[in-house]
Amino acid sequence: MPTPLRLLGFALALALAPATRGQAGTLDTSFGDAGLVTVPVAGLIVGPTPVALTPDDRVIVATSTGASTGSPGVVLRLTADGHLDPSFGTGGSVALPADGAGPKSLAVQSDGRVIVFTGGSVFFRLTADGEFDDTFGVGGRASVGRAWTFALLPDDRIVVPTCQIGATRGVLFTLTPDGVPDPTYGANGRGASIGNGCPTDLARGGDGRLVGVAQTGTADQADANILLYRFLPNGYLDTGFGTDGRRYADLTAADELSVVAVQPDGAIVAAGSVGNIYAGGTVAAAVRFLPDGSVDPSFGDAGVLRPFGRGAYVGDVLARPDGHLLFAAGLGIHEIGLAQVLADGTPDPEFGDAGAAESPTMPTYTYAQALALRPDGRVVVAGRTWVVEGARTLFLAQYRAGRGTADSSEPTPVELAASVRPNPVRTGATVAVTVRAAGAARVEVFDVLGRRVHKVWDVPLGAGTTDIALDASGLAPGAYVVVVTTSSERAAVGLTVAR
Repeated sequence: MPTPLRLLGFALALALAPATRGQAGTLDTSFGDAGLVTVPVAGLIVGPTPVALTPDDRVIVATSTGASTGSPGVVLRLTADGHLDPSFGTGGSVALPADGAGPKSLAVQSDGRVIVFTGGSVFFRLTADGEFDDTFGVGGRASVGRAWTFALLPDDRIVVPTCQIGATRGVLFTLTPDGVPDPTYGANGRGASIGNGCPTDLARGGDGRLVGVAQTGTADQADANILLYRFLPNGYLDTGFGTDGRRYADLTAADELSVVAVQPDGAIVAAGSVGNIYAGGTVAAAVRFLPDGSVDPSFGDAGVLRPFGRGAYVGDVLARPDGHLLFAAGLGIHEIGLAQVLADGTPDPEFGDAGAAESPTMPTYTYAQALALRPDGRVVVAGRTWVVEGARTLFLAQYRAGRGTADSSEPTPVELAASVRPNPVRTGATVAVTVRAAGAARVEVFDVLGRRVHKVWDVPLGAGTTDIALDASGLAPGAYVVVVTTSSERAAVGLTVAR
């Protein structure tokens, strides 16, 4: 039988495996406070938290606020390293007009101006310094009817899928970059009829075709509650997709797929939730459709992927250039829900812990709702925390891109030393980490079988020695290995728990 000493040696060998520089799915400690930004927003209420990046890599995010604030919502801009940008609006914040509604979605034009779409189906445009642009639309506003989302074309034109109202079906409207109807798109600025339902998301594929997702279930398709549609670059329906450009689907009793992404091979991934809220509840899920509109049965379980195995819904899905998929989700727990799968839907073993990103312990229920991808592959997650009573907080987190990408978040490699005191320990110890240059470290504790039993999330380090508190009260008496990992180095020291 292996002795504790030999098992401890085995644990050391596992623990000292080469560190992955800039491991994907870990918080980028160069952003905000160790990878996380929290912004208490007065009157923050339930609603989207759309996020986008400016051409100079700053972060734009918006959220709804309550009537007591005098404004239905705010738009914030952060610097590339995650701090409110004082050159935008007032201290980095712009309040939406009091006579309007909260934000539904936003996008940034090529010159840095920000298009904001509100719950009142009204567009505004903000200049690069956060002023309302009166040259946009008519008197600074534009509207094409009831809608939920929009997308920008490469030339900054605005494409808006409208909702069905009564017998009037939705269509795909297009505005010029300055917010006036564009007669060159489709027929007099209108694409073909979308069909019934209300489109909730719109994505553009690499070939310029637009794909949208909507909720349906009206008389002509009583058995379906999902509608996908695909438009050609000229605004007309793509008859090579589904039936005349539309694809109706029904997977479970209560499908609600509300976000969509297009992979490089043309496959379409729609995400949200599946299941019956009255019979066992719903679960965060995604479905992939092949380029012709048929469900891909190889994706997940008979075409349905549950990237978290839990959670209420997927708030956003994003396709990386290599086809890998990122999912942001509301898990209903005190963690940020972020997962990555390979192009075929299997968990990405190089991302976080078997495809699930690390998360700091959040103060309350946390819902990740929107994603933005930086040019170097790092991903920004936006969302909100939720409490029944008390302050609600907008948050942003930034995650490293990992292997095979140019990740500028990675700190300069540092020389590393670590020690633990006292040792043996009863309940609490101090891990002393010494580095030559500033960076960040993660502290993990492994048992003699090589299983991780405790973890301290990324801790900022100054040059010299930093003391990190280690709570050993939950560890059974015995031998352990404490492993300290920086971006490129790893050190380990034995630990004994005795009581």
